[in-house]
Amino acid sequence: MTRKKNMHYKEQKAEQVAEYQRIVKDIPKNKRVYVYEAVFDSHLFRTYARSAKGERVYERIKGRKYKWTRILAGQLTWNIIATLEYKGTMDGHFLKRDLRDF
Repeated sequence: MTRKKNMHYKEQKAEQVAEYQRIVKDIPKNKRVYVYEAVFDSHLFRTYARSAKGERVYERIKGRKYKWTRILAGQLTWNIIATLEYKGTMDGHFLKRDLRDF
């Protein structure tokens, strides 16, 4: 019998999660901002193709040299309060940038 796995990130630190939850529970729900991220890439190709019975289909596709576009949105209660489109990854360098650069 198969069972669904309970997954956790290896990097997750239980004490940091507990501290975060302790801080967040004191913030009123109408003051919380939720951040959503959507990622789009330009690497589009079809994984299936038609062919005569018994024939294989071969295709050459580009390697992983394609661009990512990310869209962030902030939501406060039921309102979208901010949107941002950027390319690249969100890391420490991204978070230190001035938002006027976008």
